[in-house]
Amino acid sequence: YQRRVHGISMNESKKFKDYVWRGFFFVSSILSLVGYGLECLPMLLICKSLFMPCLAVYLYREWSGKFTKEYYFLQIAYFCAWIGDIFMVFVKDDHMYFALGASFFLVQHVVFNWLNFKMKREGTSIIKPPYWGLPVVVYSVLYSILLVAPMLSSLKMLCYVYALFLGGFVVTTLQRKNVNAYKYWAMVIGATVFALSDTLVVIDTFAIPMGSFAGTSI
Repeated sequence: YQRRVHGISMNESKKFKDYVWRGFFFVSSILSLVGYGLECLPMLLICKSLFMPCLAVYLYREWSGKFTKEYYFLQIAYFCAWIGDIFMVFVKDDHMYFALGASFFLVQHVVFNWLNFKMKREGTSIIKPPYWGLPVVVYSVLYSILLVAPMLSSLKMLCYVYALFLGGFVVTTLQRKNVNAYKYWAMVIGATVFALSDTLVVIDTFAIPMGSFAGTSI
């Protein structure tokens, strides 16, 4: 039995609202790319302000069962990513904004690492060790030698710590079990893109300025 309100089932109404939140996220993502390309600060601020709240609402609507501590920690991670995104818009003006943004993103990655460890990991790995660890180790070494080591900035230590947790996030994602292949590869691709994106931020900020290309790529 399904309750109907004005001829529309509750399930259909929920699906429609979910599509609305997904649409908000998609549109704000596209407009953010346009904002970076045009170097339009007001557009960037508006779009960056919409990203994570849309995901937070979507998580709230999709969460099944009672709200656990994992749910609240995920919302904390989304909040930190939201604040970090906004600070990163101003990173060209002052490196202080980079430090603030990276600090909030660091908290996000601490939460993500903890959640990956908390998830059940019994079963068969899709990628066998040590293959999942080798590319991350190579990336971390190159990141440290080529980008962080030459820095004269006082942010060097923050970048080292951030790289450690970012690499840990990729590794713990690669180690995930008890998920189907589609979800597994979606998580791996997402974690990898996140790492590459943050690398571009460091390159653009401290090594080779890339202009609007960097923002659009990130």
